[in-house]
Amino acid sequence: MDSWLGRLADLVAQAPTYQQLGLAFLGGLLTSANPCVLVAAPRLVGFTGGTKEGRYHLVVLSAVFMLGLAAAFTILGLIAALTGSLMGDVGWGWKALLGLILIVALQKKVLWGGVLLFAYALGHVLLLFLARALSGWASKYAESHFSGFLGRWLPKGMGLLLTGCALWVLLLAWKTLFPV
Repeated sequence: MDSWLGRLADLVAQAPTYQQLGLAFLGGLLTSANPCVLVAAPRLVGFTGGTKEGRYHLVVLSAVFMLGLAAAFTILGLIAALTGSLMGDVGWGWKALLGLILIVALQKKVLWGGVLLFAYALGHVLLLFLARALSGWASKYAESHFSGFLGRWLPKGMGLLLTGCALWVLLLAWKTLFPV
C-alpha cells in the first residue's frame, strides 16, 4: 500500500502545475461523495437555515462555512504531513489526500503542498456547498408539474429498462447453456 501511495505521489509531483491542481480538486470531489461527508449537509442547512436575509445571504454564509472547512482541512493535512502522523483511522476514500500529504512530507514543498491540500479541500466541500446553495431551487422543483410527471413516469420507465436488461441477460445465459 505504501509503495502504491509513493508512486501516486511521484506521479502527481511530476505532472504540470495545472494538472496537479486539477487532480487535487478532482480527488477531493471524488472522496466527498461518501456517507461520512454527506452527513454534514444537515449541519450546513442548520447553520444557514435560520437566516431571513435572502437568497444571496444564504450563498455567502454557505461559502464562508465551506471556506472554513477547507481551511481547517488544509491546516490539519499540513500538520499531518509535517509531523508524519495522522489523527484516527484512514479509510479508503482518503488515499488521494494521503498522496498529497506525501508530496508535502517527502519533497518538503510545504507551501505548494498547502495549495494542493486547499484545492483538494475545495473539491471535498463542493457538494455540500451546492446542496445548500441550490436548496431553494430544489424545493421549487419538488413542487413543480414536471417533478410530478417525472415522479409518476420515471419509475415505470426505469422498471421497463431493468426488465429489458434482465431479459437480455437471461437470453445470453440461455445461449451459453444451450448453444444452437
